Amino acid sequence: MRCLMIEPNLPLTKELLFKQVEKKQHQVENTSHIELLPYFALNFLSSSLETENSLDRASLKLLGMISSLRLEIEDPISPYKGGFLVCYLEKFRIEDIPDSYLSVLAELIFEPIHLELKARIADFLRVKRYNPKESFKFAEISVRAYVDLFEHFKDTNNNWLLSIRQISRATQIAIELGRNSKITVFLVHRIEDEIYKIKIEDQERYTERLMRLLLQLRSNEKAEEFAIIAEKIASTAELNSNWSAAKVYWKLGADWYQTINNAEKALEFKLFVAETYYKHAKEAIAQKDRIPRYMMAAGYIQSAIEVLKNIPGAKQRLIELQIKLMEYQKLSVAELVPISVPFDPSRYQTEVKETFENKSLDEAIQYLISFPIPRKKELISVVKEEMNHFLKTLSSNSYINSDGKIIANDKNKKNILGQTDGEDVTQAYYYAKANRQLLITGTIEPARRQILCNHPILMSDLLFIVEDNPFIEQARVFAYLKGLHAGFHGDFITSIHLLIPQFEHSLRLLLEHNDILATSFKPGGIQEEKNLNSILSIGELNNILGEDIVFDLQGLFIERTGSNLRNRIAHGLMKDNEFFQSDVIYAWWIILKVCFLIKLNFIQSYNENNLNSEEH
Repeated sequence: MRCLMIEPNLPLTKELLFKQVEKKQHQVENTSHIELLPYFALNFLSSSLETENSLDRASLKLLGMISSLRLEIEDPISPYKGGFLVCYLEKFRIEDIPDSYLSVLAELIFEPIHLELKARIADFLRVKRYNPKESFKFAEISVRAYVDLFEHFKDTNNNWLLSIRQISRATQIAIELGRNSKITVFLVHRIEDEIYKIKIEDQERYTERLMRLLLQLRSNEKAEEFAIIAEKIASTAELNSNWSAAKVYWKLGADWYQTINNAEKALEFKLFVAETYYKHAKEAIAQKDRIPRYMMAAGYIQSAIEVLKNIPGAKQRLIELQIKLMEYQKLSVAELVPISVPFDPSRYQTEVKETFENKSLDEAIQYLISFPIPRKKELISVVKEEMNHFLKTLSSNSYINSDGKIIANDKNKKNILGQTDGEDVTQAYYYAKANRQLLITGTIEPARRQILCNHPILMSDLLFIVEDNPFIEQARVFAYLKGLHAGFHGDFITSIHLLIPQFEHSLRLLLEHNDILATSFKPGGIQEEKNLNSILSIGELNNILGEDIVFDLQGLFIERTGSNLRNRIAHGLMKDNEFFQSDVIYAWWIILKVCFLIKLNFIQSYNENNLNSEEH
């Protein structure tokens, strides 16, 4: 039995647990820390190591484990993921908490314990489905505690991000109870009251998050009022050139009108979204000291076009913006010049904090995706130069996996890279893999960590990447959001399992938009969607994405001498630790990069610039 396990079926009582909580509440509440659960956990667990009394030790361990549980509000189906016991240096699972102690925990929540503990224990009991007859009571206690915590963090600590987290969890619980339940009605009224208090100059977009919670609760009694509030905030944001906020609130206004079936007003607000993109583009053009201004403007116009495509009667405006888009694309080519800099990972690591210090989340992500990818021709040139060494001609390479099995060699390699011979191909993919590892270690991973340190990213914060993006089908936005969000938070197991299949579909969509068949025909009239292996071998994809990006994707996802991620994941060939290595982190990053580039319409200009630079 592991040392952290609690012996089940000991005679723990409510009085014993409350005595332990009461002792720690006085210690913890006098600290200056904002969120107290981690400090409750530390105090409970450290005390459990010091006592020799088996009942005291079990009660303290139990409270320490409950306080240490990791709550992921982005996963309402299975929100508790186990945790880590700092004093024992051990991870634990939710199943490690014995069911025999749930009844005493159910008694404890009716005592005057700290709100964070009350919310956590009541929520945990509900998730564990202890005593279904009392489930509503546990839900009510947890929702009311979360609402009180929302007010506490907002009013006492002025910590809106933490307060939104509390009210978001309360909303998830209320959704399960149904819109007509007493506790759901209470929560709706509380959120509505809070929206009325917020100023129209909502720079941090808290109104947006609260309104989204009401929409999730399917509350539309005050839809028209909230649509008007959204309109006022959007108009004020436009006056302040806060285009991101303006677009968000115009969309919210449209959503409110849709809940009451006012299609005319909903379409009007969607038109405002498209026009806000256009105004943002005009502002980008006006900033003559900023480069690349035409490239940025082209991206905003592309987003406006995506919005207009779904609005009946907007054909004339759509044509006008398509003409404007082509104009900006041509002008953007001149803004791109090849940049060559020496690569020094240690220098990037020391400078990354300063680089991201005062950047907004949008700016920080744009900087993150700006790091260069390996250049195909440069890598092959290096391979050819190495091949000229006479010793190299006397040997061949074999490539092995983490289990020591040979997965590829230089012999009889199929030629898929133009006129390059087989050995050049295998080595080029191998060198690209080494290049990716340097890029992750020196730039991408330090940058991701710094962005996360500066911005506690919620899924809704990433909507600007995936919404109105021609690369991403509307019905797949949530999967992309979940995958990208998980990657930012370092959960690459979740991230990559979600993103690779969606990315494969997006590439098929991209081919179809360019009138290239992404379906194969089998005997008997069977039609099959081409998989990633087939898609990345389609030559026309080079003309759309550029040969460097396609080469990088081939080596990363489908080539045995590269990383072969798609096939290794699909066939269960990856161990747990391999999901946190550089190849997987790079896959998350390159998918983020391609999504962002296509949204901003960079890729066409990027390819044209490469062609021009090679001609000169």
